[in-house]
Amino acid sequence: MPRTPTGLGDDSEPVDRPSGRSNRPSPLIGTWRVFILIDSGYDIQEWVTTWKFSQDLRCSFERSTYSYIEGIRRVVNRTCTYVDQNSTAIVTYSGNAGTQSLPYSVPLNSPNRLILEGIEYERIS
Repeated sequence: MPRTPTGLGDDSEPVDRPSGRSNRPSPLIGTWRVFILIDSGYDIQEWVTTWKFSQDLRCSFERSTYSYIEGIRRVVNRTCTYVDQNSTAIVTYSGNAGTQSLPYSVPLNSPNRLILEGIEYERIS
């Protein structure tokens, strides 16, 4: 089956974006993770953020933070739904926790990299 130059699909695939702007699946679909180490001057913290975007328009967010000074790990999990509006994911969190617009891009049309809110994530699945 022929593929597009980006390798993200071809024009014969079903529409997965409610906006109807493309016949290709959303580049958001997958599980994305970033690891950030923060030196605040008095503490070093590691932040691991994972986003999962499913083809059925469900999503989840997890952020694990660890403080080296406190020796404590804190984890936040949130479930959500999303709409892909071409270069912005409109995320609605479960439990009336609000809606958020997340601008995104795919660097050099990479299937394994996603820039979400200016932070580069790596595909883990």
